[in-house]
Amino acid sequence: MNETLNRATERTRANAEETSKRLRELAVESAYLTVGVTDTAVRYVRHLGEVAGTVRAQAPSLRNPKRFVTDLSETVERVRTAADDERETLARRGREVVESIERSRPFQRANDRTRTARSQSKAATTSAHRAASAQADAVEAAADRLGKRSPIDYRSMTVEELRELARERQIEGRSEMRKDELIAALKRA
Repeated sequence: MNETLNRATERTRANAEETSKRLRELAVESAYLTVGVTDTAVRYVRHLGEVAGTVRAQAPSLRNPKRFVTDLSETVERVRTAADDERETLARRGREVVESIERSRPFQRANDRTRTARSQSKAATTSAHRAASAQADAVEAAADRLGKRSPIDYRSMTVEELRELARERQIEGRSEMRKDELIAALKRA
């Protein structure tokens, strides 16, 4: 039962992590796209401003420099307005795409699976903690009733497990002891 629960918990956790990873990647890519488009528009408008500055510097050599500068300024302003409009259009389109994705059936299923996986994982963890706690309480209660520690099969334990138990019981010289010596010392403790 515990093994089945553990496998189901692991599968659920893996599915949740994969879904979460894909959603993060989508969010990051969307942000990069937005930033890239905005950056391109800003660079284009700045470039037009530089061109306008260059033309203004050359304006005295033109026949009607005041009119040329006025026309150029109006053109630059129209381009800036168009760039702002395009930015707003792109942002609106970006919101529409995100909303469309969020409304899509695959996204909703993935989102639902993530929520379900998270809930199942929490429930499994809580159940495991409760079971372990109940089991520990039962062992302690039984030991209290008997008035001594529960019997341990030292022979079935490895030397490393015996040394760890000896460390917990603060048995001196445990690192030098062989298995039989560790067992004897643990039985005396």
